[in-house]
Amino acid sequence: MRSWAFMRRLQYATGFSLFWLLVGVGSYFVWFYTPDTCFDLTQNGSERAVDCGGNCVRICAFEVMPPELVWADSFEITPGQYNTVAYVENKNQYAATPELRYTLELLTADGRVIAERSGSTILPPNSIYPIFEGRIFTDIDEPVADTRLTMLPAELWLPASVGRGQFKALDINLQSVDVRPRLDVRMENTELTGAENIEVVATIFNDAGQPLQASQTFMEEIPSRSVRDITFTWPQSIARTVRSCTVPTDVVLAIDTSGSMNNDGDTPPQPLTSALQAASSFARQLNSGDQV
Repeated sequence: MRSWAFMRRLQYATGFSLFWLLVGVGSYFVWFYTPDTCFDLTQNGSERAVDCGGNCVRICAFEVMPPELVWADSFEITPGQYNTVAYVENKNQYAATPELRYTLELLTADGRVIAERSGSTILPPNSIYPIFEGRIFTDIDEPVADTRLTMLPAELWLPASVGRGQFKALDINLQSVDVRPRLDVRMENTELTGAENIEVVATIFNDAGQPLQASQTFMEEIPSRSVRDITFTWPQSIARTVRSCTVPTDVVLAIDTSGSMNNDGDTPPQPLTSALQAASSFARQLNSGDQV
């Protein structure tokens, strides 16, 4: 009987203890425990840094290559008004940022900042992406000699695979460069998904790859596997700058050397000598990139 009574008391004590243990553990999880998440501003779990890496979708900043500036330039639209463009390269194959903050500064020849504009842009993976700021006004008549881009470190990097390759320019037609330049482009969405709120930047380069002018337009949407027409315009002639876009010319110059070219006599013989002098004068008027 004593052994039986002792076992009964032990069972009661164990059950009582387990009950309060469960109550305590439950209360802790309900009122005090906070599970590890990718948004708790603390490095925990499998994270490689605060809220990034491991099981988190967010990519740690030290795991990606920072964006690099390819070039930045400003183009005068009207006296004292500029369009500014910077091309930024993201060498990461599968990492993109939805917010890259930047500041564009317009400088004089002696390095003084005469205008600036700040903003933010997305940066798709594996692409060279344009940053465009239009209608920047300078306070002085001195022309802009240089453009400087400052980029802040991106705070958020995410895996991505869709880049600028989603869109393709089918036809490009530049006309009326002497009066009111107009650039017509047919833009194709090559993906199976539609796109909304598309920013399109057009930059005109010469044959040496130097930027000459730029403009920007917006499209509300481009449905999947469809084509849309886009138009860019400039208020003033750009013929003077477009001339530097002339394609180099290959010239074949043939000169008659038959006996009739010596009929006029003289030493050296004429009209062959005059023909050779005219050919030489013609060749000297060709551009450096031309061949004869």
